[in-house]
Amino acid sequence: MPGPRQRRLDHADAASGTATFTGAINGSGAFDLARFAPAGSFDAVGTLDGVAIDENAIHAIGIRTYSDAALTALTEVTVACTDADIDLELTFDPTHLAVGTLTVPGQLGVDVLLRVDGQILSTTASSGSVTITADDSTGIAGTFTLTTAAGSISGSFDVAFDIDEYSP
Repeated sequence: MPGPRQRRLDHADAASGTATFTGAINGSGAFDLARFAPAGSFDAVGTLDGVAIDENAIHAIGIRTYSDAALTALTEVTVACTDADIDLELTFDPTHLAVGTLTVPGQLGVDVLLRVDGQILSTTASSGSVTITADDSTGIAGTFTLTTAAGSISGSFDVAFDIDEYSP
């Protein structure tokens, strides 16, 4: 049972308020939070760095990263799935990202990030292909077959662009 200064927000759909931070980071301001429930899918099978991957995520997200605060200079497109056991991300270089089959690394650069059991593996696909079946302002979908120095994975994704971020 929560104590007198604790609150539980079980099943809350939204929250708002103000916060003040002091210490290594100082600041204050208002915040609004809303329940985040991505509805994208990300399926992947294979082996990376000796870890067997067999994911069928129904809460996958799409992330667009921009190099400017106005969010006009796109630098990365990431498809990610996270569950209690594993985090898996594919990050695409958007330079030649378009509907169709793209060879890796010739037409498309792909970085693979795997977090599992406290370990992190970050590697670049050395060969394979990505077939983009949809790519517009709302999301991206496709299939992939990738080989890296740490192993290979294949699968599919269909995600909305849930997050736009600025990374200078």
